[in-house]
Amino acid sequence: MIRRLLLTAALAALALVSPLHAQSTRPWLEWRSIRTEHFDVHYPTELEAWTRDVVSRLEGIQPVVAASVGSAPERRVTVVVDNPAGEANGSAYSFLRTPYILLYPTPPEARSVLGHTRSFVEQLLVHEFAHIAHLSRPSRNPFTRFMSIIDPRGVGPLTGAPRWVKEGYATYVEGRLTGSGRPHGVARAAVLRQWAIEGRLPSYAQMSAESGSYQAGGMAYLAGSAFLEWLAERRGDESLTQLWRRMSARQGRSFDQAFAGVYGGTPQEMYGFFTVDVTAHALEARRRLAEAGLVVGDTVQRLTWGTGDPAVSPDGQHLAVTLRGPSAAFSRIVVWRTEAPAADSAEEAERRRLLERDPEDVPPVPVRPRPRAALATLRPADGLPYEGARFLPGGDELLVVRSAPIGGGATRPDLFVWNWRRNTIRRVTRGASIRAADPAPDGRRAVAVQCRDGFCGLVMVSLRDGALTPLAPGGVDVVYDRPRFSPDGSTVAAAMQEGGRWKLVVVDTAGGPPRVVHDDARGSAFDPVFTADGQGLVAVSEAGGIANLARVDVRTGEATPLTRVTGAATAPEVDRRTGEVYFLSLHAGGQSLHRIHPDSARPGPFAALPAALAPAAPRVAAAAPDTFPRGPVPASRAYGLGPRWTRVLPLGAAYADGGSAGFIVYNADPVGRLAVAAQGAWGDPGLERGGSLAAVWRGMRPALAAEAFYLAHEPSRLAAYDLTGRDARYAGAALTARNQWSAGRRVQEWRLGASAGRLDMGEGEDGSRVFGFGRYYATDGRRVGAAYSAGVLTLSGAAGETVGERWGRGMVTTAFGAGWGGLGLRAEATLGRVSTAAPVWEQWTVGGPAPLLVDEGVLGQRVAMPALRWGALEGPDLLTYRVSTSVGFLTPYFWGGTTDPSYDRWLRVAGVELLTTVPAFRAAGSPAIRMLAGLAYGLDAGYENDVTAYLSVSYVP
Repeated sequence: MIRRLLLTAALAALALVSPLHAQSTRPWLEWRSIRTEHFDVHYPTELEAWTRDVVSRLEGIQPVVAASVGSAPERRVTVVVDNPAGEANGSAYSFLRTPYILLYPTPPEARSVLGHTRSFVEQLLVHEFAHIAHLSRPSRNPFTRFMSIIDPRGVGPLTGAPRWVKEGYATYVEGRLTGSGRPHGVARAAVLRQWAIEGRLPSYAQMSAESGSYQAGGMAYLAGSAFLEWLAERRGDESLTQLWRRMSARQGRSFDQAFAGVYGGTPQEMYGFFTVDVTAHALEARRRLAEAGLVVGDTVQRLTWGTGDPAVSPDGQHLAVTLRGPSAAFSRIVVWRTEAPAADSAEEAERRRLLERDPEDVPPVPVRPRPRAALATLRPADGLPYEGARFLPGGDELLVVRSAPIGGGATRPDLFVWNWRRNTIRRVTRGASIRAADPAPDGRRAVAVQCRDGFCGLVMVSLRDGALTPLAPGGVDVVYDRPRFSPDGSTVAAAMQEGGRWKLVVVDTAGGPPRVVHDDARGSAFDPVFTADGQGLVAVSEAGGIANLARVDVRTGEATPLTRVTGAATAPEVDRRTGEVYFLSLHAGGQSLHRIHPDSARPGPFAALPAALAPAAPRVAAAAPDTFPRGPVPASRAYGLGPRWTRVLPLGAAYADGGSAGFIVYNADPVGRLAVAAQGAWGDPGLERGGSLAAVWRGMRPALAAEAFYLAHEPSRLAAYDLTGRDARYAGAALTARNQWSAGRRVQEWRLGASAGRLDMGEGEDGSRVFGFGRYYATDGRRVGAAYSAGVLTLSGAAGETVGERWGRGMVTTAFGAGWGGLGLRAEATLGRVSTAAPVWEQWTVGGPAPLLVDEGVLGQRVAMPALRWGALEGPDLLTYRVSTSVGFLTPYFWGGTTDPSYDRWLRVAGVELLTTVPAFRAAGSPAIRMLAGLAYGLDAGYENDVTAYLSVSYVP
């Protein structure tokens, strides 16, 4: 029975783990709540202005989205607003019992695929609530409905649909109901058009990928929404609702079966037809553009992934570019010479040798510029990359931006100055939330975009002390982006989003309101930079439905095209010495660096692609929908302890001595301020049984935890060893304070606690146990491309009195790991010592699982090793080591340990295990989960040739 219950616990834990994404809030802030008819909104007071705008829109959006999707959640929706990383994002968790939306209040940049919208708040809310309305549709199948009740997540049948369906449909609704968003944006059309032209459209399986190649993770949104539009055009909008109804029907069906019943073919078959149409439209777009005359400039460097904006030094001798890769670890800023690299003598010599050996051979034809050698490279710090390089007047320093920790795991982007010749970094601002910056010609100040509390405005920054001066404030629907100084430093040009369109403005640095210099009803304009003479701007214009470079006259606002590309041309930078314009050109592998001289560019008028070529051209809304009605904003109230959610989850452990199993009743709030957990377990003879009640308060820093417990443990009933003096019934309580500081891969944590209780050890040996304990944990890592390394140090100790005997105990653990890609090696060692006079109960005991019911500090003498029976090693001295590697999700390891003061008697184990840990998940109302499964082979006496399987599921409130 215990083993079956434990298996259920493992399956329940896996159910919780499998669909979860990273999610964090800062519960120690001052939170408030607003309640509307269908929503409960919780937010920190610093984000009140942005949140009140959100609340005013929610009830107007709810019925429109529900009617379009054909369903609505049966429960109230919790909306949490927080800003831990200063990024544009949102998440929806469609749990049937606790539908939950998390909003990050930072507007997107103009160039982002999210940038084409009449209101980012509106787009964000429509998209995320569409997820909730869509995926919370309940099943009409009685068995499936019953399983959704006992499933800890409580999810509906549509949650099992492919990723492209879930993200693509929310994006489809976003475009259909707002008349803007990604389906109507230039960015989606550019990606699908260029990928089709190059024969690189994703396969059906790749459409749901989250990584793997440039834009791979975005294809679920871009290609997914376009595929659904294509299906709806052929079978009608109601066909999508019919698909959801078939997926949730009483008759059980897979997604493929439900799809085929509506569209007459499998999704793979229909997607094949869709890609043919997209490719045909893309090729027609290329033909039209070629007839008008392509103007793409010269390739300076063929690059991949998402290249950052180029910067040219004042003397025109150097270029700085941000190069990116599959993850932040690959990001770096490089400095190159602007002149093309000379011919490689070694390469020429190799060509000569090739022809000498075989005169009829054909050497490779150079079709792309030679790779440039980096004069200097700036790599990530603490796992956080630098971005947005801009040369200061001297040319030896660059102004750069990097996110930095502000405490509690939150980060904000700040300004730094990098001297690339000496490779030194100087920090300029702290916690300023600077997204982009450009230094003034005098080098003493910079203009920057500051995104704070949901609003992005322009500020002046002193490069001497980081002091900020407002220049142009942002608002809910007024956003500034990518400012650039004029050559004389008197004005600043920037992009401003207002009324759903990006336009070009100039602002006098001495003060005054921004002045619009270019506003084209045909499309947005952004990424401005002054020409060398200061009389004009080079910017990106979307007037023809394609992002191209244009020259804009500051006095008249007239725009003249400079490029005509099939993909997208963005991020112009003017070399003020030569007048040449560097820019980024989109291709299916990333963004390459190109260059063009305005005098040689004569593309003629903007070339417009007809909407009939959608999705290879921007989709045009049949009629711009009316703005969703706004409603009154109810009065807010203090968050207090928040609404309470309760979960019942199984727990347990099984190893060589048997097993134990039980349940946790967990009660928490959506922000994570207060968690209460009651746990209980019963097991085989000789294993820990009992229960505990714990509460954790995270409404302050450090967090405080209190617990009371009762444990009954009789290891003498285990026949393997003589464990006299270890039996006990233990009742007590503990209080712990805990704080963590993190910055990228650098994490530190300290814990201090005290405990008091009573031990009943039988035979008249009973008395109190009073002690204090502490723990310090630190880890730091580095990653350069696919190579990584990390070190860990843990110091822990305890001291107190047990049944009248005083004792002290200390332990140090060190670990180091290194690897390349998915291959890694980790080595760790633990050394511990207990005072000579310590009672037997306080000495080291190695073997068995980690404690299930109490904080690990309460039973700090227990050293978990589930491949061994409880008490396999015991004594006042401890030394263990472990060497492990990784093979996919599995971790093969070799472990050895001893408690022999002379280190003569060792127990060694070889095994493989799977460890899954997930932090507390607010949206599901679940505690932190730790699930361990393994198989081990004994190598020494008592375990020689023994094979042991073990499994445990535990929770941390």
